[in-house]
Amino acid sequence: MKLYLAFNDIYAEGQDPRVIKMIEPVRVPKIKIPGQRSSLPASGIKHRGVPESISSISDVNLRKQISGIIPLSPVGIARTCASIISAENIAELNKLITMHLERHFDAKVNFETHPNIANRAILLGRGIATVPLLDAEENILGAIRIETDYGLTNERIDIIREFSKVINKAYNAITEKAQLKEKEEKIQQLQELAVRDPLTALYNRRYFMETIKREIAISKRDKTSLSLLMIDIDHFKSINDTHGHQAGDEVLRTISKIIKGAIRDSDLAARYGGEEIVLILPRTDLNGALKLAEKTRKLIEAAIIIHNGKQIKVTASFGAAQYFPGMGSENKLIEAADKNLYEAKETGRNKVIPKID
Repeated sequence: MKLYLAFNDIYAEGQDPRVIKMIEPVRVPKIKIPGQRSSLPASGIKHRGVPESISSISDVNLRKQISGIIPLSPVGIARTCASIISAENIAELNKLITMHLERHFDAKVNFETHPNIANRAILLGRGIATVPLLDAEENILGAIRIETDYGLTNERIDIIREFSKVINKAYNAITEKAQLKEKEEKIQQLQELAVRDPLTALYNRRYFMETIKREIAISKRDKTSLSLLMIDIDHFKSINDTHGHQAGDEVLRTISKIIKGAIRDSDLAARYGGEEIVLILPRTDLNGALKLAEKTRKLIEAAIIIHNGKQIKVTASFGAAQYFPGMGSENKLIEAADKNLYEAKETGRNKVIPKID
């Protein structure tokens, strides 16, 4: 009699799948295992020394005789289910399913996609069973086909049914986890876009203002240094007028990359406006800020930017300031750095103010 395993129920060919068809018990002989005092009854094995998995029996002929008769121990089933449910991704889950089903049934396990009803047949005589993979709405995602040369008893089919429930639960859990992760990543991407400047990929001015307030509060609380660098690209309007605005955009992007490569992960670089870039330097005193400024100034000066086959050389001016408790708000710190930047531009550009001692 041909039976089908679908939606975790067994039904006869031609029957309504919602009606569970009872299977006639399969009569199996008692098998004598060397070293055991009694034969193995078809109803179950309770003797010590009986292997938990068929594949652990070395005698091939003996395996053929008792395959499908030895019941799995409750501990073995529990461990298998726990292992399957613990899978972190589909690849790991498929590997665990294959390992456990091959171990328990001494069978060949294959994964199929888009199966039809015939591919989900349980043939008792031939020892073929297929576990459908269903989503939360019981839509068919694929199937796991189990093939063994030794036949399948009702008890084995019951175990396959239980495994199918666990397997489908694991697939659904991993799918939901993946969907949740994808959703979180999209939200994170949107949040990141909201605080980034689209041209330079630096943080925008709004995020800079939020961060400088937070860093000042931390500096006050922890009594740590905090410095600010303001950077202005020299003669930027002339670059736009001479080479075009696309060339100006390329200059901004290149300098932004140079700056990001020069600062620490704990520092923050933001586009303050136009060709001005500002750096927040936590736990950095004025001397440390000046050293970073001079290093970055030299990197910018040495850079060669190519646009439409033409070389563009640029320089930048820097203004630095350190926060002190007496300054009050973040605006005072910004004003101090901006004042030094103005002096750097007015006294020849391509320099850092205040000067390094």
